[in-house]
Amino acid sequence: MQKIHEKTEIKVSVLVAFAGVSKSTWHEWRTRKGIETRHNHETPKLNWYTPEERTAVVKYVLTHKNFLYGYRYLAWQMIDENVAFVRPASVYNIMKEYDLVHKWAKNEGEAKKKGFDQPEAPHEQWHTDISYIKVLGVFYYFISIMDGYSRKILDWALCENMEGINIELLVARVKEKYPEAKARIIHDNGKQLTGLNGSDQVSRVQDDSLFEKYPFCREPYSVTVCRIEPENNVHVILEAFSEMLDETLVFVGNWEKSEYGRSLKEKFSVCKNILLLDPIYEPHTVNWLRSNARVYIHGHSAGGTNPSLVEAMNLSLPILAFDCVYNRATTEEKCLYWKIAEDLQNLMKNKSGKFAEIAREMGEAGKRLYSWERIARQYNALYQ
Repeated sequence: MQKIHEKTEIKVSVLVAFAGVSKSTWHEWRTRKGIETRHNHETPKLNWYTPEERTAVVKYVLTHKNFLYGYRYLAWQMIDENVAFVRPASVYNIMKEYDLVHKWAKNEGEAKKKGFDQPEAPHEQWHTDISYIKVLGVFYYFISIMDGYSRKILDWALCENMEGINIELLVARVKEKYPEAKARIIHDNGKQLTGLNGSDQVSRVQDDSLFEKYPFCREPYSVTVCRIEPENNVHVILEAFSEMLDETLVFVGNWEKSEYGRSLKEKFSVCKNILLLDPIYEPHTVNWLRSNARVYIHGHSAGGTNPSLVEAMNLSLPILAFDCVYNRATTEEKCLYWKIAEDLQNLMKNKSGKFAEIAREMGEAGKRLYSWERIARQYNALYQ
């Protein structure tokens, strides 16, 4: 401004006003000329977490390191348990600062799970997948087939249901596109994909000789059968029953397969009302354990239509299922649903009067939706 004033002899005040700068701002600039710009110290805000909350977060994360929780889950759990009221992003920052992010994701001493052999060329493996999307308030099922080598989506379809016939049609369509391909089809164990046996191949078992091996089954009990994985909410089920001493739980699973399972077995094996059984591969025995149960607890939160859930439906068992879209769709929203341990406890204590009605509805739905006869009709319609 001074240089322009010297060349034009226009008053500085006029130039400042022309530039849209107020007189007070111009005066402040002149007094600060040659002085280093410094910012004031940040004023603490109400949403900042305190040192005490930081310490509480670190302690809580360390005590839950064996459960493979994510930082978002931990953040809401700490709020529910009145430990610390910290947003998920802040929990992540604290965990990162203390090197706690995924620190326990790899189990020391365990061999890395390699799964199936990875493809070495296109069209060696095709992966099917089902996910759901919401369109104008309505849930639709997005079915896709992806090449395992190039990761290219070969084809997709948007369907109103999750039935196996839709996947078969999509696979047939992809085969028409790539007639020379001899790909291996890889998918999960959802009933929509492995439904050739049908749930009607599962029947109730009466075998009094098994009471000698499992004498605890003479009294009322609840049962759960699943892989011991975090996504199956095993820890939530065990926590719920550990506080219900008058309720017996028989839990069948592969406890020694992971650190998650071993830590849960060590923690809850001391509970007299919780019986943790190793995997049982004899269908007759598994069906007998389920047939004599008072209620079936289903904790799966992923994987589409779970075979264990469909089989429990066909056995006409009252079902308490984890609340997710897959389980609601499979059971036609006719059983009872839970999210946390407290929900499961409330259902066991306050909804037992509805168990008989739920068992009847589950049996009817299982036989109607997941029978061999229905599957055969669908395949017949496909081939025609």
